[in-house]
Amino acid sequence: MDKTVIDELFEEDENAKVLRHTDDELKDTLSKSRESAAALMERIRTLKDELGEIRDSFRSQADELEDLYDDLDFSQQSLAGGAAEGISSQADESASAAENINEAIDALSDMLLFRFK
Repeated sequence: MDKTVIDELFEEDENAKVLRHTDDELKDTLSKSRESAAALMERIRTLKDELGEIRDSFRSQADELEDLYDDLDFSQQSLAGGAAEGISSQADESASAAENINEAIDALSDMLLFRFK
């Protein structure tokens, strides 16, 4: 049974209220919570920056692979199952990973803008 219900059942005077927590305790808890939220939001900012670096690395890798593919002659590019096909696939995967990370960065940015103002 909830402690509040038990307290109310055994309360002698209907008008008497026994507070479990003082205003100072509540203010202290709220202050600690705000500090914790601020620290967590700073951590999110750091993660966002790190993800940006990873995204840029994936984009750079995709660009390098696309440049290499473009530098191949047509017979190398069109050979089914050849190394060029793997280069093209890897470039697509890197570009896709960069886009997925960009979406995660957008979500983190939204959190920073709209939460714990």
